[in-house]
Amino acid sequence: MINNFGYRNRIDINILLDYSGENKACLEVYSLKEIIAFVCNVGKEVEDDNVEFLEIVTRKEAIIASTIFHNFWM
Repeated sequence: MINNFGYRNRIDINILLDYSGENKACLEVYSLKEIIAFVCNVGKEVEDDNVEFLEIVTRKEAIIASTIFHNFWM
């Protein structure tokens, strides 16, 4: 089926379906108290000096980037 799409950079379907890092993210289960604490601390100032903030992207820039990404994969 992947061959029918005509992608230039084909990968093995098993790698796509069984991504190695996928299960690691699902192993961490947080309690309700931990989730609430995390959500409540989201707005507080971060003390880490190495934090890089993302620049604001306009809707126009996002659409252009999406089109470029789509064209890349096609």
